[in-house]
Amino acid sequence: MNIRVILDKEVPLEDTGGEYAVNTLEIYVNNGLEERKQRILVIHAVIENWFPSLTHDKIDDLTTNIAEALDQLEIK
Repeated sequence: MNIRVILDKEVPLEDTGGEYAVNTLEIYVNNGLEERKQRILVIHAVIENWFPSLTHDKIDDLTTNIAEALDQLEIK
């Protein structure tokens, strides 16, 4: 995880309490893979980074469920 703290007197105290964070995630995917595999890898990376306390098995299960649900949209 890359963390950088920026001290800025211009950050408003109203609404933010004096701080805010910008989350960024860069996902690199081999574009030589089939499109569905690329999609699954991206879903997996997002889940893995947003929920680091989940076990890998749970991440795989959730990834599969999301990918299969999205597949149903493409059928119609």
